[in-house]
Amino acid sequence: MEEMLVRLRIEPVDHFRGILHAIEAQVENRGEGHPDVVRILGDALFTLAALHHLKPQAVKRLTQLFGQLHSLAVDRAPGLQR
Repeated sequence: MEEMLVRLRIEPVDHFRGILHAIEAQVENRGEGHPDVVRILGDALFTLAALHHLKPQAVKRLTQLFGQLHSLAVDRAPGLQR
């Protein structure tokens, strides 16, 4: 996702980068992350996308990538079943 946002030349990309790193930490920390936190971070990500008026194609791709990350967070969360 970060590479995609950098290619779009969004300024300041650091706002997006901070949220992406938080999502990454939630997904990669097996047993420590939680899908609800990932969802909330996703809400923040899409709010920023709206504020920066990203094109529909970019939002669609961002949504697809985020969905994959959220699914991974659900799969890795202890005690949660799909």
